[in-house]
Amino acid sequence: MAEPGGSVHFLCFGPLPGEPAGRAAAEEAMRADLDRLHASGRRLDGILVLGTSGGCGEARRIAEELQTRAFEARPDEDPPVIVPVPGPGDRGATPVGPLVAHGLTTGWPQISPGLWRGQLADDIVRPLETQVFPRLAEWHTAETRAIGGWTRGLLPGDGAVRWRSHGRTIGLVSVNTVFRMVADDADETLAGCSLEQLAQAVGQDFPAWARGNDLTLLCAGRTGALPALPADAGASLWAVAGAGETGREWVLTPGQADRVHLLLRADATADRAALLDTAARRTVRPVGAARPAVAAPQVPAPRRSEEPYEAKPLLDAFYRHAATARMALVLVSGPDDDGTIDTDELNRRLADAAFGAMPEALPPLHETWAAARNRLSPQQLRQHLGALCLPADREVRTALRLLRAPWSCVYDFTGSNRLAIAARSVTPQTVSCVNAVEEPPTGNRPVFDVVAMHGRPDDEGSLPDFSDAASGPATDARGLWFRRLRAQLLTQPVLFMSLSPAGPALWETLRAVGWSRASWTSPGSS
Repeated sequence: MAEPGGSVHFLCFGPLPGEPAGRAAAEEAMRADLDRLHASGRRLDGILVLGTSGGCGEARRIAEELQTRAFEARPDEDPPVIVPVPGPGDRGATPVGPLVAHGLTTGWPQISPGLWRGQLADDIVRPLETQVFPRLAEWHTAETRAIGGWTRGLLPGDGAVRWRSHGRTIGLVSVNTVFRMVADDADETLAGCSLEQLAQAVGQDFPAWARGNDLTLLCAGRTGALPALPADAGASLWAVAGAGETGREWVLTPGQADRVHLLLRADATADRAALLDTAARRTVRPVGAARPAVAAPQVPAPRRSEEPYEAKPLLDAFYRHAATARMALVLVSGPDDDGTIDTDELNRRLADAAFGAMPEALPPLHETWAAARNRLSPQQLRQHLGALCLPADREVRTALRLLRAPWSCVYDFTGSNRLAIAARSVTPQTVSCVNAVEEPPTGNRPVFDVVAMHGRPDDEGSLPDFSDAASGPATDARGLWFRRLRAQLLTQPVLFMSLSPAGPALWETLRAVGWSRASWTSPGSS
């Protein structure tokens, strides 16, 4: 079934939008991607339905129409298989009995050994099939019965199959991660799967089965806890889900108002295995790469010889400008390492959460922020932003000393509340804390402004703004502050302060304020 070279294409879609217009747009986006795939001379091998919005009807119709469309485009080949996988929305309206509910939640440690030994088929498995996931289980069984070589698992929605082509093997595992979430208000920590469940799904020891594949794709309706795996099994295992929390180990379908699918290409060659998100044109990290590993001893790299310079003239010039009280400070990170993260680490965390994996080349923060605003809820964003902040009663001596210097203005790009905490210990008549997202510049005042250029992460009102000010409106409050900073760069001395001269945040700040010449490119950039 796989293409020459060992490539397999999967179209994965999660729960459909509730609005008819959004549902139609999402369906059209799937058809467009399928047509582009055919136009490139490639075929679709599998349609993975990663949870539905309930009822299965619309999802089933769309999956079957895509299957027919693919077959009509390439009638001489097998049509793509359809694999429906249960998600939270597929739980039936009929409540399970109290003994089943207790066994799958509080009593799980006691009943799980017997379940995996096959001793609770009537007590647990049958209620899951007939009461919790009746429609999805019926659909899953009907589709997978037609797949040659399909191994049926113990639970509804569980199973596996292998594709073999040109000496390469690609494994697909369908796993029900929500079978313990039998109540509408079920704790999300119940989602996940175990090695025993995976062994039932593939019909043998799961790590051994995964080692027998060049690439393994595990699909689920919802993200959840994955079991610990040997390094050689996790290195070629990828996990994709239709709903849940973004995380290092899972790839998540978009879940947008008009797009709910991914088109994934699984490549297994003699040299490597890789999973590619074709729309984003990025490779996705396997489960093993997302987990901590024992670090190899680090051999210090030889340090590049520093360019010779004379420190005294530079310091003399700095003190001379500082004494005039006309120098502005642009604080990118720091002023000291106090346990909070910086915006470079925020960028990495948001990229991991928004894209489901770390891109090979980390985009600038403003691009990651735009994706995160679309993919994450305000509560999730605030959780990440909270790592920038210090407790309100924390001592910030270095920041306090910094504010007591005679600056004309401080532009704070750290995204932290550090300077706001320090400003409380400074005479109010000398320092004014400004939220650049909400407060525009005013006329000359007998105080110097400490301007939070991305807004205040601890503000309970509006979210901070890490968007690209260079391409944003120049007339809103934040745009006006950037115009003022660019003007000061032409007329006044300005000091840029960063804990690392090679940090991407520093060079992104220089670009945002207009220093985009070749001489100001980031170290290591192409």
